[in-house]
Amino acid sequence: MKIALLADIHGNLPALESVLKDVHKQGCEEIWHLGDLVGYGPFPEQSVQRLCREKAMSIVGNYDLKVLEFKKKEDEWKEKKDPAKFFSFQWTHRQLSVSTKRYLAALPEKMVLQRQSVRFLLVHGSPEAIDEPLTKDTPRRRFQELASAVNADIVLCGHTHEYFLKTFNGKKFINPGSVGRPFDSDPRASYAVLTMENKKVQVKNIRIAYDVKRVAEKMKKEKFPEMLIRSLTTARSVDQLKKEDEAFQVKILSQALQLAQRCHYEKKHSHQVARIALELFDQLGELHGCGPSERLWLQLGSLLHDIGWIQGGFRHHKTARDLIMGAKELPLDPCARRVVALIARYHRGALPKRTHQCLDDLKPADQKIVKKLAALLRMADGLDRSHLNLIEAVDCECSSQKIKIILKAAQLPRAEMVYGKKKADLFKQVFRKDVEFCWQRSSAT
Repeated sequence: MKIALLADIHGNLPALESVLKDVHKQGCEEIWHLGDLVGYGPFPEQSVQRLCREKAMSIVGNYDLKVLEFKKKEDEWKEKKDPAKFFSFQWTHRQLSVSTKRYLAALPEKMVLQRQSVRFLLVHGSPEAIDEPLTKDTPRRRFQELASAVNADIVLCGHTHEYFLKTFNGKKFINPGSVGRPFDSDPRASYAVLTMENKKVQVKNIRIAYDVKRVAEKMKKEKFPEMLIRSLTTARSVDQLKKEDEAFQVKILSQALQLAQRCHYEKKHSHQVARIALELFDQLGELHGCGPSERLWLQLGSLLHDIGWIQGGFRHHKTARDLIMGAKELPLDPCARRVVALIARYHRGALPKRTHQCLDDLKPADQKIVKKLAALLRMADGLDRSHLNLIEAVDCECSSQKIKIILKAAQLPRAEMVYGKKKADLFKQVFRKDVEFCWQRSSAT
């Protein structure tokens, strides 16, 4: 007898279809699913319906339950949850039909099944909690505690998206890995096949390639956050990616500052411009539509925008571009390095043109990114015209026709208001909105 073990499909229909095709090829007689049918993937409704057609034995997962309670928790989660995760809850809840929500709500959190005198306990997290993560690195003592407490020969669990098989006190713990979102850096779908003969159980983990590109394109079309798309394509969790991104940012910012110091940059001005540029970026997210990678590029371009002064003020913006382009110590791929270099280059001087060879060498999508981010840097540079760090904060108010930027400062930043307006030329061209500046005395005074 063969039984297919599936878990954590997470709305990934192409992965599920590929796995089911292999399940039938393997000759499996039953399909058992260990929870989390929906969430993160762009085909939640279709995935539920597809698994139902297989008449699979299924339990509910913690993510399934969270999607069901989204309306009750929406306000709270909007404040507390990671924006990418909140998007997934909201988007998935809106996609599910009433009947599918009822189906998920009716699924049990645990299930006991017996085959050939072998007793199986199906859970999503652990026998004690639906969201307790069990992994190959979970301490031995914890597995032993759970093994002693359960009345089953084999515990089948999901939740952590990585395959493992462990035996403690004569009881097996099996996680088949994730069909739709593996977290082991291998994007192929993961499931397991149990083969039973004369009460003996053998387990085989199977990896199945599927059309990851199709899923990623659907996610882009539905405007999923970049972080969720990267999680799918790299087979890493959002939390893993955030930690890796933070480490990468620390490294690259350190390298960028070393380059700036070698070029004797004006530290206070450069950091002030970078701070203002990032405040504009953060407050105008719905307008520019860029993500974390682009934010980092803007920060780098802002910190390095004036390093060309090491060769004099004449054409220093172009010198900065060339220095960044040649800075191989910056851990950026060639395209990203060029984008950062051009963001710095366009902080002053002529606006981007198709006749500019360095810009034209980029793909059209990357050219748009350069223009958007350079527009923010150009304006931020104008907002420290005096190099006196007068602007303490900026607040943006958006309307259909214009952007109102409130400059908070202890004294009237006259030069900043004049040159901020002057250097909003690229912003107006790119975003097709007028820009108005006004001063608000800071509360500190």
